[in-house]
Amino acid sequence: MKKLLRSILHYPYAERRGIFVLTAFIAVFFLFESVRFFIEQKEYSKLIHIAQIPVDTSYIFPKSIPYSHNNTKKHTTPKKSNTLKNKTNPNALEIKDWIALGLSPKQAETTLKFRDKIGGFKNVSDLQKCFTIPKNILERNLPFFVFPEASISKTSIQPTIKLNSCDSNELMKLKGVGPKIASRIIKFRNRLGAFHSKNQLKDVFGIDEELYQSIERQVEIDPGNMLQIQINYAQYKDFAQLPYLQKDEIKAIINYREKIGYFKDLKTLLDEKLINDEKYFKIAPYLVL
Repeated sequence: MKKLLRSILHYPYAERRGIFVLTAFIAVFFLFESVRFFIEQKEYSKLIHIAQIPVDTSYIFPKSIPYSHNNTKKHTTPKKSNTLKNKTNPNALEIKDWIALGLSPKQAETTLKFRDKIGGFKNVSDLQKCFTIPKNILERNLPFFVFPEASISKTSIQPTIKLNSCDSNELMKLKGVGPKIASRIIKFRNRLGAFHSKNQLKDVFGIDEELYQSIERQVEIDPGNMLQIQINYAQYKDFAQLPYLQKDEIKAIINYREKIGYFKDLKTLLDEKLINDEKYFKIAPYLVL
């Protein structure tokens, strides 16, 4: 010990000061660590004590209620679709009547739109083409559907103008149709190749509901070479020939085809919400797979 002290005292002043500072730092460090260890041990013992206190969890996890018939969920039985009881002309059914047969409000509304588009249901085939009428409801009511001659829109004014083969001069014989509207009808028809429904006249600029009602009984749809667009191969410009499709709708159809693959059914356009019901009825006759 004496030798150690003697050797230290023999060090220069600067070195002795460094040794004392280092020694003091080490002492302070160990003192700090000892205090921290003591505090942590105390906190740890508190946690152990708290963990041993029993906790009532009954309000968190309620006891299971034994099964009984009274506490089971009541499942309402779906309302059964009604069936017609008397012979009925399907063209006379309104939205509430179709809903009573089992169609949803949306299906009933679309069914009436389809009926109007084709000028009324003329036979069973027309009903089968209306995809919004479920097959089971249609089959159940077929024996009650009748198609009297009066159901087809016929009046004392017989159709005189064939829309798909007439010229502007013939169209101008219709009351309210002048040179401009006649020219627009011809241009619209040329773009489509042919009309498939008289209702398409409403899509011609200048023909409002009032004018349409005054001329629709004087025109008829005759065979024509309708535009045929191959939905699985057509490009943007091909779809653009249809006056009904917007740019975003054309792009949506093409993008779907590129990502998913070829269309197997035209109704996919509706199922995937690429177009709405009204537009589908207008363009479906011009699309082929």
